[in-house]
Parts: sequence; C-alpha cells; structure tokens
Amino acid sequence: MGNVTAHKTLSPKSWKKYLKMISKSNEMILLLGETLHFSYLNRKAAKMLKIKNRKGVKLTVALISPLRQPHLGIDSASATLMVAEKILNSKDGRFDFIWQHQTVTGELFYVQVYLTIIRVKKKTHCQSIWRRINNPNDILLKSIKSFASLNSSISKDLSKESVNSVDFLNTFNQKNQKFDLNSESTNLSEYSFGSFTDNFTDNQSLTKSANSNLTITKTNNNSNYSDNTDNESNDQNNTINTSNSNKNTKNITKSNYNEQKPYLSLIIDNIDMDEEFMNFQDNIKRAVRSTNDSTAEKKVIDEFHRFETIFNTLLQKKNSQIEKLREKTIIITRDSRTRYRKLEDHLQEKLLLSNEEINKRNNLKNENIFLKNKLKEMELLIEKQKTNHDKLFQILNEHKSGIK
Repeated sequence: MGNVTAHKTLSPKSWKKYLKMISKSNEMILLLGETLHFSYLNRKAAKMLKIKNRKGVKLTVALISPLRQPHLGIDSASATLMVAEKILNSKDGRFDFIWQHQTVTGELFYVQVYLTIIRVKKKTHCQSIWRRINNPNDILLKSIKSFASLNSSISKDLSKESVNSVDFLNTFNQKNQKFDLNSESTNLSEYSFGSFTDNFTDNQSLTKSANSNLTITKTNNNSNYSDNTDNESNDQNNTINTSNSNKNTKNITKSNYNEQKPYLSLIIDNIDMDEEFMNFQDNIKRAVRSTNDSTAEKKVIDEFHRFETIFNTLLQKKNSQIEKLREKTIIITRDSRTRYRKLEDHLQEKLLLSNEEINKRNNLKNENIFLKNKLKEMELLIEKQKTNHDKLFQILNEHKSGIK
C-alpha cells in the first residue's frame, strides 16, 4: 500500500488496478464513502467480521461498532465525529487511532485503524486498514494517545460547532444500534443494509423490537425505518409545548433567567468540576510518590478512568443543558423577530410612532441583546471546561513520560 499517497487523485484505470491489488492483500482493508458506508471490504476484512457473502452487503460504522468505545470512555457516535473531523482537517490526509469493532455475531475486538484519503475524479474515498491488537497493554497506552489526539481536533468555537453537528449526531445516534443476529432465521449475508432513512428493497425492512434492539425481518411491502420510542415522542411534545408557551410569554427579564441558572453553573448534581479536578491532581501526585512502580501505574490508570467517567458524565449533561437552552433561545428569538416585523409593518402603515409602540420595539431589541449575552456566557463556560480537559491530558502525558 506504500504506492498510494494521501490526497492523490487516481485515474479510473489506476483505480481498477488499486481495487484488484487490495483484494489480494493480506491486510484487512476497507473503503469508506462520504455517507459513513463501507463501499468495499476485502476478503481478509470480511473474514474478520464473519461475513460469508460480501456481495450486496452495505455496512456502516455503526453496524460494526458497539454503542460505546470503552477505551475512550465516550460513545461511538461522538468518537466517529471526532475522527471524521480529524481526517478531513489533516494536512496529509492521514490519521491512525484505536477502535473497537464487533463481528456480525456480536464478538468484540480491537484494531489499530490507519485512514488515508484517496480521490478518484470527483469522488472521495477513505481507505481504512485494520491491524488487530491482542495485547491489552498496547490498547491502554495507545488509547490514551488516540483520545488526546481526537480531542485536540475539536474546534475552539464549540457553540458554533454544536449547531452544525447536532443534526448529524441525532441521525447517527438513531443508526448506532445493535442488531439482534442471534436468531436462527437471521443471516447477515442474505440482507442488503442501506441507510436507515432510505427505502429497503427486496421486500425487506427493519423494525424495532420491544427491548430496543433492532432486528431484521422480511415483509410483503417496502417500508421506511421509523423509531417511535417514548423518549423521542416526549422530546417532540416538549418542543411543541415549549413553542406554544413561548408564544404566550411576556417580555423576558433578568429575573426570568435567574430561574435558568443551572444552565450557567459548573456544578451539576452537587458535583463541582473544579474540586474534582483538584482531587484528581492530588491523587496522581500521591500515586507517583509510590515506591512500587507497578502499583503507581495501576493507581494512575484507575484514577484516570475515575476522573474520565466523572468528566464525561458532566460534559454530556452540560452539553444537553446547553442544547436545551439553545433550542429555547432559537424559539424565543424567532418569535421576537416575528413580532418585531409585524410591529414595523404596522408603524409604516400609520406613519406614526407612538411612545408605546417605540417602547415595544425597544423591548424586543433588548430581548435579542440579552439572549446574545447569555449565549456568550455559555461559550465562556464551555471554554473553561475544555481548558480543564486539556490540563487533564497534560498531566497524564507528563506522568506517562515519567513512568517510561
């Protein structure tokens, strides 16, 4: 594979030679398209995933990954998003990391993934080479490096990034479900999997079972995938209720926002992030002073996982709260703009600005300014959390260098 360079544009003739070459390779090689679908996998990769018939099988990252990446401490959807951003923003079109995959029978395994961007005419492909990892120590050491590298790819402007990626995450989370392949009547090689939002051909459809696992069934009519869980219906109802209630809301004042103070706090569920970070630093220092190197390393690793769990839990809750506040802010801002335009039209028709109408217009402008200020406060809080996160990995890297 050394003759395929990053960001290299191949001719159709060279592309055919390339596909023929990787089909005979002893490496596990897959090609990933722009829609998170694997457009090709060679025999070695199919054997690893225990897929007997590769023809007609369309795999996604979600289908062959568990819901969470345990060595990273985050869900596979978020990790996939960070990997995609990292490879797209890399200068040479290359990136490698550790990932946990699963076979069609549910068996889990770790691989070192090497990604390379390849372009053929106007199409972009991502070559993925897998090399299996069997040594748990290699997984631990490499995963710390991979996690730090993935997190460094996050944009500094997290608020803007969350607006662009929230739809992708919601779609990916719907796809990122485990398939129930334990049934005797279910054979992955007999089915062609497309995007969950696309129509299924050959009289096949996906239905969701009572235990929230996706199962494969055959029906007489084509159907679309739909997920009508209680949680999603509740979220939709909450959004509708929020929209209706905001239409009847009076002018927003600072006293109204004092009730939403938990959104702006660094303390969630009585857990102070700054205090936990200080405890983490103290525990690391005590572990380093230990005379037994093996004991010190184990203590550091245990402390790393403990703090990482706390941090990820708080970060998920904080992001959820920020997203809720953002949705409410969008609804309120949209309603304010509508009222503002109606008021402007009314004033233009009468060609008279009464004192009362002027006050209403000024109140609407003040509402928009107040909302913008609150969003800036949220961005500052996110930056503070990211700084704490960076400090954590700096300490881990320093300790890692000390152990070596």
